[in-house]
Amino acid sequence: MALHLVIDSAEAGVSDDAIPLDDSLPADPERDRDFEWAREVLFRDHDVLLLFNPSLDGIEDNDSDLSQRHMFANLHPRRWFLPFPDQLDDEPEG
Repeated sequence: MALHLVIDSAEAGVSDDAIPLDDSLPADPERDRDFEWAREVLFRDHDVLLLFNPSLDGIEDNDSDLSQRHMFANLHPRRWFLPFPDQLDDEPEG
């Protein structure tokens, strides 16, 4: 959630010139303001944002119909830092 807020703040600050781009870094005009690309690369999904929709109250319960139908995982705050179910069987490479 914190990363969503950081990206949103950076996007807003850069778009209204409140946060200048750092000229000491190599410029990449195609990506310097591409916050959607950052979201795509940095997040597996955006399901956590559903927690802020009042009409979906209770969605964080893994046993809810909605959660099971859409296969949401780890939406309850106590589960935010657990691996996703499909990652539990992953073997480390090497």
